[in-house]
Amino acid sequence: MKILSFDIESCTGNPTDGSLCSFGYCLSNDFDIIEKKDILVNPKPKKFKLGKSGEEARIKLAYSEEEFRSAPRFPAAYRKIRPLFEGVLCVGFAVGNDVRYLNNACECYKLPVITYRYLDVQMLAGYIDEENKGLGLSRLGEKYGIEFAEHKSDDDAFATLMLLQKLCALSGKTVEELIDYYEIVLGTNDKNGIKNMYSVAQIYNRKGLKRSKAQSGILLHEFLEDMKRRPRVDGILKGKRVCFNGSLEKDDIMLSRRLIKRVYDLGGKYVTDLTGVNLYIAEDDAEQDGRLRKIRYLHSAGQRVKIVAESEFLKKIGDVEEIEFDDVSVLVKHAREKAENRMKNKSNVAKYGERARMAVSNVGTEN
Repeated sequence: MKILSFDIESCTGNPTDGSLCSFGYCLSNDFDIIEKKDILVNPKPKKFKLGKSGEEARIKLAYSEEEFRSAPRFPAAYRKIRPLFEGVLCVGFAVGNDVRYLNNACECYKLPVITYRYLDVQMLAGYIDEENKGLGLSRLGEKYGIEFAEHKSDDDAFATLMLLQKLCALSGKTVEELIDYYEIVLGTNDKNGIKNMYSVAQIYNRKGLKRSKAQSGILLHEFLEDMKRRPRVDGILKGKRVCFNGSLEKDDIMLSRRLIKRVYDLGGKYVTDLTGVNLYIAEDDAEQDGRLRKIRYLHSAGQRVKIVAESEFLKKIGDVEEIEFDDVSVLVKHAREKAENRMKNKSNVAKYGERARMAVSNVGTEN
């Protein structure tokens, strides 16, 4: 398998201002390196901004500003970069910003977006070892004995490739087998935008992976919005505005959604605002229940709330349907809408920014 590991540096850290200043890559056949190179670019911004004004730069680039300024503009680099992405698996580390930097450079010079699929090695490292989650490339390099010059794009790309090789060796699997094992859907970049990589196994808590709190929050929110649109029915919970203790609501999203559906099937409604609750399902061990204190306070202040222990409630509502949920579709839809909103906001910022610049330039020109 041909693998292209790539990394990008920016002169401002902003993925919307044409600040790409180096594209580093390491092209390999599996892990046998074919070519390793840094392509320098003269970026669009007039100033390099690598930290707050008056403070030391957050990062130190591998080349001087003079070297970047003596390099050609992005279109010359584009002619070298685009063919690299053909017929390969692309990999990067925390690659989201790199994808955006490259797309932005193409956009700034009205060049066709480069189409490819990609694997985020940082995410993969977190799947393989929970302790790797959130660690940067330098920390993981130290952990796995990989030496490289940080913020030199081709070295970062090399370190990413070597990290991937280490992960394969530790797991006893090839790259293809790891992708298959963790049910990874590769990220894609094309003219329709960016679709981030994700693991189906993580979404459904398989292969020892746990869905993130953010994902669980999105799934619960979308499910509750869907439940609100259901017609009301009669049942033993008619008129009840139910809220679960935090553990019952959040620890197992699959179970909590099944229980919430049962609440609606029995005529009730689920609410997340404690000031609207009239039936609270408390943990059997009250000392473990973080929400119960506020519920008791609201009750003492005049809110009519019935408090029922979790075990008693589960007996009362009877059998709960073992329904499954299409969580992948929900999360992909949410990610797509988020990306579209980001692009819309970016477009509005650009539009109003241009209007402001024109207004400033027109000051004093009218009689």
